[in-house]
Amino acid sequence: MNLEKTNQFKENLLSSKRMLGLLAWYFIGWLFLVPIVVLIIMELTHTTSDVNLLFFTYLIGVIVAIKLALPLLKGETKFNAGEAFRTILIGIGLLYLINIVVGNLISLLTETNTSSNQEGVQTMFNQNMVLQAIATVIFAPILEELVFRGVIFRGLRKYGFIFAAIVSGGMFGLMHVFSSLIEGNLADFTYIILYALLGVVFSKMYEDTHSIYVPIVGHAFYNGLSVLAMFMLR
Repeated sequence: MNLEKTNQFKENLLSSKRMLGLLAWYFIGWLFLVPIVVLIIMELTHTTSDVNLLFFTYLIGVIVAIKLALPLLKGETKFNAGEAFRTILIGIGLLYLINIVVGNLISLLTETNTSSNQEGVQTMFNQNMVLQAIATVIFAPILEELVFRGVIFRGLRKYGFIFAAIVSGGMFGLMHVFSSLIEGNLADFTYIILYALLGVVFSKMYEDTHSIYVPIVGHAFYNGLSVLAMFMLR
């Protein structure tokens, strides 16, 4: 049974063209080009809210990513519901354990309260709770899991789980502290460790169930609990 699942997992559901297209779309199109286009439109329509920029950038990013990753989404619809539920439940527990232990340790060592990424989410949540919640709970998990687990982890899995999980997790972490790296904020950059470990947990969810839907749902649930906490603390 395990051998069958491993072979199925390694099956190439996405062509090289689609994989490269999805990577190019995320790291070039979505991160740089789309925000510029959306920003121009916002200027022309006299809309200045940062959360609007984020929301529509994510919306465009998700639509294109789903189109490119459609064979993967269609090919991994079958999974054991009970196993998926247990995997997500355990994963959520690990995510929060890592967040508490590693997050507090980094905060203590760097004398910071939280990461700049989390502060940005909180700021935009205060601007528009609904749009930010949709972007955080729905759009971000879909886009990030398709790229970092569906393409990067899956593409590197033939070299072993640990290698694939570390590389994909490291890149996942880097994207969450990228602005700090550009700004030279080394204290905040250390949060890459926290986000990278979270990425490894999402990779483990994918590894255990062989369905991209599981880390997407786990990621969405984790973000959803964070959004709920922000709502309760308003």
